[in-house]
Amino acid sequence: MFRKLIYNESIYTSAAALLLSIGLLLLLGNREWWPPFYSPRFFGSAFILSSLVIWISKSVFRSEDGCRMNSAYFLRFVIMLSLIINAAGELYFYQLYRFGFQFDKFAHLANSLLFILALASYGRTRYGLVPMKSLKISVVIVIICGLGWEVGEFASDKFFQTKEFGIYGQLKAIDTIFDIIYDFLGITLAAIMEKSFRFRLRSEVALCEGSPPA
Repeated sequence: MFRKLIYNESIYTSAAALLLSIGLLLLLGNREWWPPFYSPRFFGSAFILSSLVIWISKSVFRSEDGCRMNSAYFLRFVIMLSLIINAAGELYFYQLYRFGFQFDKFAHLANSLLFILALASYGRTRYGLVPMKSLKISVVIVIICGLGWEVGEFASDKFFQTKEFGIYGQLKAIDTIFDIIYDFLGITLAAIMEKSFRFRLRSEVALCEGSPPA
């Protein structure tokens, strides 16, 4: 079931087309159409870039045989899902903090966890790395990307006059600290799962058994 889902190219095409359409609408539409917390120029550019990343991932992460192909598709699926989660947050879901649900923290935890699992699997199957080395490399990549994300939020505030850094421009230091904490929580949970022989065995079987769906 899961393998059929990640192999469904229409999902990637639809996600890329949706982000592209929303991005163009934000860039070309009237500023008065959008809520005050929107940054149309920044959101539009980010969504178009996200659409391109989904398309490019098809060429970057590819392989011709079972396990390698499945892990490549898993990584592509995680990339797409993380971009959709971020887009949903930008469009409204980050506002749920007003009602007590920190969608931003959920995104940090979920994305860190999923990327560790996907990168570790890709490292093992694509490059033949031993599990522990693949996990360590994945952790380093995710930590660097997490810190880079915080720098990117700061830069977008400076150059695009957005309010990405902190909670809509407020409580910047506290929000950044908790973002990093949730990144590390996701990394820790994924590392525990990866180090569990039973989990890793089941995940590899799920990705590798049989031939890829037609």
